[in-house]
Amino acid sequence: MKTDAFADLLADAANLQDFLKRSLDRVIRTLKADSGSIYLYDESERRLVLRATQGFDKKLVGKFSLGLDEGLVGLTLREQKPVREARGRDNPAYLVVPDLKEEDFQAYLSVPILRGTSPVGVIALQNRQAAAFRDEDVRLLRELGAQLSAALENIQLLLDATQTKEVGEKAAPVAHPELIRGRVASDGVALGKAVLLGTSEGNLLLSAPDPKLYHESLKSFHQALRHSIEQVESLQKDMETRLADVASLIFSTHILMLKDESFSGEMEALIKSGTSAPIAVASIVNRYIEIFHSSPNVRLREKIQDVKDLGHRLLANLNRDERDVGDYIGQIVVAQELLPSELVKISAQHAEGLLLFGGGASAHVAILAKSLGIPVIFTEDKALFQIAEGDVLVLDGYQGNIYVNPAPTVWAHFEQQRKALEEASRQQGDMSETTETQDGHLVHLYANVNLISDLPLTKKNKAEGIGLYRSEFPFLIRNDFPTEDEQFRVYRKLMDEMAGKEVILRTLDIGGDKVLSYLPPSSESNPFLGLRAIRFSLKNEAIFHDQLRAMLRAGEGHDLRIMFPLISSLDDFREAKGHVIECRRQLLREGIPHNDHPLVGAMIELPSACEVASELARESDFLCVGTNDLVQYLLGVDRTNEAVSNLYTAYHPAVFRTLNRTIRAARNHDCPISICGESAADPKMIPFFIGAGVRKLSVNPKSLPEVQKVVTQLSVRDCQVLSEKLASLGTIREIQQYLGITPV
Repeated sequence: MKTDAFADLLADAANLQDFLKRSLDRVIRTLKADSGSIYLYDESERRLVLRATQGFDKKLVGKFSLGLDEGLVGLTLREQKPVREARGRDNPAYLVVPDLKEEDFQAYLSVPILRGTSPVGVIALQNRQAAAFRDEDVRLLRELGAQLSAALENIQLLLDATQTKEVGEKAAPVAHPELIRGRVASDGVALGKAVLLGTSEGNLLLSAPDPKLYHESLKSFHQALRHSIEQVESLQKDMETRLADVASLIFSTHILMLKDESFSGEMEALIKSGTSAPIAVASIVNRYIEIFHSSPNVRLREKIQDVKDLGHRLLANLNRDERDVGDYIGQIVVAQELLPSELVKISAQHAEGLLLFGGGASAHVAILAKSLGIPVIFTEDKALFQIAEGDVLVLDGYQGNIYVNPAPTVWAHFEQQRKALEEASRQQGDMSETTETQDGHLVHLYANVNLISDLPLTKKNKAEGIGLYRSEFPFLIRNDFPTEDEQFRVYRKLMDEMAGKEVILRTLDIGGDKVLSYLPPSSESNPFLGLRAIRFSLKNEAIFHDQLRAMLRAGEGHDLRIMFPLISSLDDFREAKGHVIECRRQLLREGIPHNDHPLVGAMIELPSACEVASELARESDFLCVGTNDLVQYLLGVDRTNEAVSNLYTAYHPAVFRTLNRTIRAARNHDCPISICGESAADPKMIPFFIGAGVRKLSVNPKSLPEVQKVVTQLSVRDCQVLSEKLASLGTIREIQQYLGITPV
């Protein structure tokens, strides 16, 4: 089955109702059912409303509803698990509804449609033959439901967004700053005009457009609408090709709204009444933004940028200047906050760079931006809110400087620098297959991979394998937990692409600043010390097992290694490993091919894990040190907090001594150990790691050539001397002086 079984239906559907009907038809055909229905959950009424049906009276659509305590449909959503019955009426919860005329049907199957743990709806199927639905049908319907969840939720949100709301006020203009300082999250140089997303000036689309600049006829609007739909569908297809692991129906809201009669249809009605086309577009778009912005529904507010994007695109396609295509080409996005899915959309629409307000380089945005190749700077300077739409910006993603309306000489300087960087990247020399120190010791270089799109550069730069695959990104960017089969396809792609090479798949690492938008907001006062990483997986066994089963299946015939993040004790590790063993047994009983002997390791990120490194080394097949979190927890410094960012440093006596002890413990038990944090690519830290005995470094694929260059200039004997010296020094200043680092 395709990764997105409904993508083509989204493209072909005439409107929202047509998409629902087509989707239900496909589900019924796929599972060979005789009838079926889709119910969407109305949160305000706490009822499931019939929105599509086949086999029953279609006049009931939109009129018939069930409470969560009514019937098998209500039971399905109330308990959030599938219901399968050989004869539906044998279940005590079965509800006889005369209007539905269900007496001809026997077998019953329904699955809940969820976004995280939040209810979206139910798909219910029936068959005239008793006991017609099998175990594999339950699994298939669950996957189809998961793929539909984002689109179905968007439909429900659009159905909800019909009430009149008040308009917000636009901020008064202020003087523009000339230079803003920030913190680099993803390096590079970006030049372009500012486009505001979600800042005080960016909530409404635009002031009324000048009709003189646009085609005004109804025919022109129809052409612009058709062209906009084609463009968005093309963006979706491009995303599915380049980022199949994270791009599941990511533009579904755009497509659904363009086909929604209460959106584009109202624009058409205004034009027919005499309003010019651009004014009609701006008016309806602004009205929807007002509705969404004032809604108490968080997910509806998240759609504001989708609506604004559509307004820009429709106006661009009405524009007499055909060079304006409605994308972010030549623009730098300025935003207060950004979801990972929004970052992917911005990347798809060719933004030059990103400027975000915030206290630090949020891990998921920073890591994702690096994989997507977008320069990103965070700043806490409130001067960001003085930037106006259309201001000229230069982002120096090396020094962290943002130039606002710079002088022509400044623009020219950075334009030349960007071209030089692009040329240097094109001319990057081939790496050697192996990496040796000057005195002949092999050091193995691996890649940290976030997205499947990282693989071409990983292979080009001759990584010896994947030392860390961050499995959370398909979770962070999608609208719901990916199913076992969806994860299997991603992991199998990784394994196949790296055939014959070692691949370490890290289990889900969420929490802290990596938050799943479809889970209820956390009330934890300190999420970095809360339910994150392996703790989340152990508490959510069903999610953990789906992921482990997918990894084991994908690893069949390959060198599979599974790693658990944020292990704090041998007890944690044993419990997590026990789940791997249980999933292997399940797959064996079910006769599903899988890797029956994966290597299993622990990620060392907590001081407590360092203290029990000997015990972990005895029972782990390998260890991997994640220096980013380890430094944070050793020093008690939030690495995303700008106020204490100067205290976050790897050049600290406690860091060197802890690393030294941990590496020694692994070597004493012949347990392979690697380094996979930012420090693994730091030219000042690499000699220490090699001197301490590390022979495996895992870094961003882009950093591999520079790391190889550093390693080939070193001798192990010199590194050993340096390593011992660094572990003996007692202050940060002494370490900085020894390494030749100028204190900041």
